[in-house]
Amino acid sequence: MKRIVFAAAIFIFSLPVFADIYSDLDELTAETGLLKNDIGKISGFINSELTKQIILNGTAGAVFPSAICGFPGVEFGGGIGISAGKFNVEGLSSLKYEYLPAIDTQSADIPKQIPLPAGSFHLKSGFFPVLGKNTDLGLRFLALDFGINQEDVSLRAQHYIFGLEQRFLLIKENEAVPFGLLGALSLDFLSGRVKLALKQSETGTSEINGTVYDIVSDGRVSVLSEWNVQTIGAKLILNKELFFFNPFAGLGLNFNFGNYTTTAGIESDITITQSGVPSNTASKYAEIKSPYSSEPSLLEARLIAGFEIGVSVFKWNVTYEWAGEVYSLITGIRFQIP
Repeated sequence: MKRIVFAAAIFIFSLPVFADIYSDLDELTAETGLLKNDIGKISGFINSELTKQIILNGTAGAVFPSAICGFPGVEFGGGIGISAGKFNVEGLSSLKYEYLPAIDTQSADIPKQIPLPAGSFHLKSGFFPVLGKNTDLGLRFLALDFGINQEDVSLRAQHYIFGLEQRFLLIKENEAVPFGLLGALSLDFLSGRVKLALKQSETGTSEINGTVYDIVSDGRVSVLSEWNVQTIGAKLILNKELFFFNPFAGLGLNFNFGNYTTTAGIESDITITQSGVPSNTASKYAEIKSPYSSEPSLLEARLIAGFEIGVSVFKWNVTYEWAGEVYSLITGIRFQIP
């Protein structure tokens, strides 16, 4: 009976793709291996598409013009926006499967951009000048945890940000110098996970060794992406104060460490019953999963541009950052008490 359960489990996984019913256990085992290889390719593709945004998503928007918090000043605020990147449709269509059918990217409704929500809160103070009086020290933080549960789909997303930033007023704008220059060094820790599960229930029959069995599968197709990365950042920001309007532009460079892992798979609770003999039944949980892991690019450069409008202690800002394949757009507010 165990042989029958195992054979039926593998059959269920092939059922959504092919209508053929196999009866040879060795053939079924070989087909399962091919399917696992294909799922590994899907894991790798999803991993590359999602994780190329994570570092920019977790560090975007923490850029402000050169008015630092001198002793004993404080500043607090937050920002919200998106990061986005071009979806690699060509890469998806070029995946070569051994078992699964190729995805028709021409007729499928595939988005050209993949947007992700972005943002964080921050707190800065001039009470702790590490390298002189024209500096301030800040914290960035975010704890995001939400889920969606519907009849056939569930989504759970978690994203955590914790960072330190030391800002340096390198050049203060005055009558002799028509612009300001701000330098910043940062260390950020980003971690999180996203799991998407789609319900997939199937019923069918299979003839195994001359006996017909009814097969019921209550399954799920799932994708789980996890990340735990650290990034050291350096920025130089030029700005020009025009009354209450303060445009700025600059460059950023990040050194990245850590890892990403994406696991795609199929899992199912399977019940098989001999047709016409309800007492001859068995149930088993079975799964096929294939993880893919990678590391972030060691070096990431970005261009930064934006503006800020300030009245007294209240300031509203918009920041755009471009890092090649991905970009971010963040709007935020801050209150700075000198």
